[in-house]
Amino acid sequence: MIKNLKVTHSLIAVAVTLFLSFGFGILQAITGISLPVWPAVVLGGAVYFTLQARSSNREETQVDDASREAVLRAVAPPGQALLYIYREGILGKAVGFNVSLDGRALVQLRTPRFTQTTLRPGAHTLAVGVPGFAGTEIKSKTVDGAFEAHAGEVIVFTMRQRIGAPPSFVREQDTQAAMRKFTKMPMVAPERNAGIATA
Repeated sequence: MIKNLKVTHSLIAVAVTLFLSFGFGILQAITGISLPVWPAVVLGGAVYFTLQARSSNREETQVDDASREAVLRAVAPPGQALLYIYREGILGKAVGFNVSLDGRALVQLRTPRFTQTTLRPGAHTLAVGVPGFAGTEIKSKTVDGAFEAHAGEVIVFTMRQRIGAPPSFVREQDTQAAMRKFTKMPMVAPERNAGIATA
């Protein structure tokens, strides 16, 4: 399957490169201006890498608007905490990042998306895997992902990414500001049965 995807994506990228090169050739014939070939090669390569990365996306279960509003009004169940994780921005927008909690897969988040789950009190660790080609993971980051949860607490983490660096988690100090963002952001249900709290 992976080999077939690579072949398919390679053929699409080659087709894009040839199409752009042909277009540049026509423009050169019309204008008499010499146009370089490298932009077509770069764009073809970009198409290939984008298709390969997106092939790691899993099917997501989006929560409907009414359920999302109930989630945002929720309080932590007795003896538990609430954890919200969100991702926004345009960097790698179409590629889902794999979020794990305490070493177990929790959710895959594209952007903009958020999820919510309940937590037992105590020490926890978040990690994120960046999908590579056709189902592989090329990077993982746990910096700033270790935290302590207390009963009744609402915890919000944002996933940050900079060009050339793996993503990491940053804990939001103003949870109310983050919750206001969620009113207009799609919610994705966690993949494992970790529990969602609603009002």
